[in-house]
Amino acid sequence: ESKEEKKLLLFAYTAIGLLAKKSPLLFRKDTKHILKLFEALQSIPDKETMLAVQECLSTVAVAYRGVHVDDKDTVIIEAMLLSNITHKESHARRGAAYCSRVIFPFSHIPSRYVSLLACGDVKDEVKEEGKKGLLPNHDDEEYENLFPGFEEMIEYLYKRAEANMSENGTCYSVATCKLPFH
Repeated sequence: ESKEEKKLLLFAYTAIGLLAKKSPLLFRKDTKHILKLFEALQSIPDKETMLAVQECLSTVAVAYRGVHVDDKDTVIIEAMLLSNITHKESHARRGAAYCSRVIFPFSHIPSRYVSLLACGDVKDEVKEEGKKGLLPNHDDEEYENLFPGFEEMIEYLYKRAEANMSENGTCYSVATCKLPFH
């Protein structure tokens, strides 16, 4: 990749971010934009380009804020976040933690689960992003109603633990014990 190609790529990510800021509805209609950015987070080795992708993702994620929780796009975004929070690349994990915090309301259980997983990450920037996702905004008028229902949260965590402990799941072995989460 030549210097001009790299410069053009950096410009393209900047332009996408600016476009998302000016016309969020263009992005909210289709999840392919955010999916492509996560693909880039998983594969770009160059630090300068990676920073441009992260900056672009930050802006694009805001464009998706407020998607309807019952929408089919929500299911796609949730699956993408759950997949990326366990990815080997820390940039993808940080992006998943950030997007789960920014896109969904605080009462959204799967995004709080992503934040919980991020808190257990080995990278400090992922941990910090996860912690932010577990703290609601105290300035919100409906502060008491922000929290997910306790029973629903426990039920969701139990289902995720069962899935992780299944034969195809990702459980973690510590000595002779298997744990559903790390």
